[in-house]
Amino acid sequence: MSTPDLRRPMSVLPWTLWCQDTFDRESPPTLEAEGERFTDGLVALWRHTLTEGIDEAGNATFSSFVLTWGEAWAERADAAVQPFGNRVHARLRAWVGGTVAARVLTTTGEAVLRQLALRHYHLLQYSPRWRASAVAIGEEASQLLAAIAETTDLDAFLREAYP
Repeated sequence: MSTPDLRRPMSVLPWTLWCQDTFDRESPPTLEAEGERFTDGLVALWRHTLTEGIDEAGNATFSSFVLTWGEAWAERADAAVQPFGNRVHARLRAWVGGTVAARVLTTTGEAVLRQLALRHYHLLQYSPRWRASAVAIGEEASQLLAAIAETTDLDAFLREAYP
């Protein structure tokens, strides 16, 4: 019987959300949020990314976010934001209804974030990163965004069952 990989995120696991100023790469990352329930950390990652990390057109801003839950390089996740043309991120941002000023989102916006977090968590649980020698931090988010790319209907996105 194999031993579970302790680097994999569990449902109850301390996490930290960091923000990096991509304009001033010399500045240290700043603490944005922290907590104990891992899916809450993924919600925070997606909330900050969609409301602060991209603009309405889907272009990256000067704020980049990363979620960490341990000491190893593999124990981190991001939302796979490219410098320009993040169409799916822009659609998700519109569904969330987010702006930097929107600290309180609608029920629908919160449901979108929760759905993203649950899907991202599932991909992290079964990620090949736990067997690989090199880790691509945004790989799971890239897979998630690719799966969402064809979904243009918000109600269908929210209804879609996900393990």
